[in-house]
Amino acid sequence: MSDVRIRPYETMKLSIIICTFNRSTELEELFEDLMQQIRWLRSSESKDIELVIVDNNSIDNTNEVIYKLIENTELSVKYLTHDSFGLSHCRNLAIEKATGDLLAFIHDDITLDEDWLKEAYKIALQCQDQEIGV
Repeated sequence: MSDVRIRPYETMKLSIIICTFNRSTELEELFEDLMQQIRWLRSSESKDIELVIVDNNSIDNTNEVIYKLIENTELSVKYLTHDSFGLSHCRNLAIEKATGDLLAFIHDDITLDEDWLKEAYKIALQCQDQEIGV
């Protein structure tokens, strides 16, 4: 059994990782879903969330969508680009740069269930001494 201890929920930090390539429209919709869920959290919880976005050399207006998000949120947002094509390269970069105790990987083309963020935290808290995928 590991000696690694996760900080208590009140100070647990979540890194939401999104890797993207040429899906600016879908990404904008995903950001709207995320921002709605984050608004429902207590302010202390939302301060413990960071977004890590890795753009895999998009040629559409993905960068404009991301900059708009950065300008309109108080969340910590790390916007990274990666020259090597492929999801695994982007995820590895995101893992390297993320500072969260929990890492949540979501695709850029999904619609989140309305309670996704709350449920992700809940599951993680129930499994603090285990490595899990949420």
